[in-house]
Amino acid sequence: MYLFFYQVLVLILIPFALAKLIYRSLFNQNYLNYVLERFGIYKKKRYKNPIVWIHAVSVGESNAIKSLVDSILKLNNSVEILITHGTLTGREVKINDSTRIHRAYLPYDLKPFVQSFLNHFKPNLGLIVETEIWPNLIYQAQNYKIPLFLINGRLSQRSLKKYLMAKHFFVRVFEGFQSIYAQSDQDKNHFAQIYSKKIYTQGNLKFDFPLPKGIQNTRRLLLRKLNINKQFVIVAGSTRQGEELELLKLYKEINNPKITLIIVPRHPQRFREVEKLIQTSNFDYVKRTTTQNINKVPQIILGDSMGEMFNYYAMADFIIMGGSIQDFGSQNPIEALKLEKRIAIGPSDYNFKHIIDDGTNKGIFIRFKKLAEIKDEVLRQVNQKNSQQESKKIKAFIKNNSGASVKIAKKINQYL
Repeated sequence: MYLFFYQVLVLILIPFALAKLIYRSLFNQNYLNYVLERFGIYKKKRYKNPIVWIHAVSVGESNAIKSLVDSILKLNNSVEILITHGTLTGREVKINDSTRIHRAYLPYDLKPFVQSFLNHFKPNLGLIVETEIWPNLIYQAQNYKIPLFLINGRLSQRSLKKYLMAKHFFVRVFEGFQSIYAQSDQDKNHFAQIYSKKIYTQGNLKFDFPLPKGIQNTRRLLLRKLNINKQFVIVAGSTRQGEELELLKLYKEINNPKITLIIVPRHPQRFREVEKLIQTSNFDYVKRTTTQNINKVPQIILGDSMGEMFNYYAMADFIIMGGSIQDFGSQNPIEALKLEKRIAIGPSDYNFKHIIDDGTNKGIFIRFKKLAEIKDEVLRQVNQKNSQQESKKIKAFIKNNSGASVKIAKKINQYL
């Protein structure tokens, strides 16, 4: 009964999803590329080798699987890898230029579309990254006898409560996974309340993500373009609704001409909205996408570009984690950690609670309940460089949490 109502709901929502794609295509025509794939219609092609299918919905998941993809290719010379996405930004992430890798959109979660997808690619096994739970997809994978695994699995207490509200339905859905590879023991315990098969704690794939090549050179070029020389740079990364206003208020209260604030909204459709907020605040500002002829040091920089989060973090002397100021569960702090940056995280942390709690206990993160609390910390940091001891502490933290990619690649290889 639950599945029937779910399919009706998906059917109702598809026209709205298409309308959203059409609207976004007004600003970026690429949104309509490969649109037929969302209905399970793919270009004809024969795949001779076993296929490992990985679903990485968006940018974060696509970046997370880079080392896993490399590990699978090295471990098994005969396999091909199909990577599916749900977003354009995920599909545009560069992963590996091997001819053994194929990219596609996952279809909308209706039975005929899913069956068409599985009939076309005939994957030997599927790896679903993090929390992409699509009931029809999971049921049909079972029917086609395709082993399905949830990898890099995370399940917050908040999400668990929602699943438990329809426990009978979600228990059946989760049982479609052969096994689950959780990020932490905390996630494992949460999954155990709705899943009875084997759960492994394998760590977070995002710790294995390699730094982009030439990142320090890119940093120097960007700072020069933006006319930043001796400024102390604060980056607020992947900010959400309501957070930018608080950041602008904090910047006004700090009132230090030595500091430049870079605000990078999480969603590109909010770039214009955030720009209007900055204009209203009467600060001098520039946009990342218009960096020509900057003749004075900007107070505020609007990070209005996609796929450059590492570049923004590389420029930072201090980072405020977006999504943690308001109740959005925080964005991923691992990218910033890999660059050995000082990171302040607000009260909302449920998306990465295990990492943030562990890092806080080890003195890695600066925590605050209200953004205004870090005013004195920022002023202190302006005159204090990151010590070698702090860098060693961060490196040790990353090393202790790395290695999930190889572990998972070895586990799933037995099914090929």
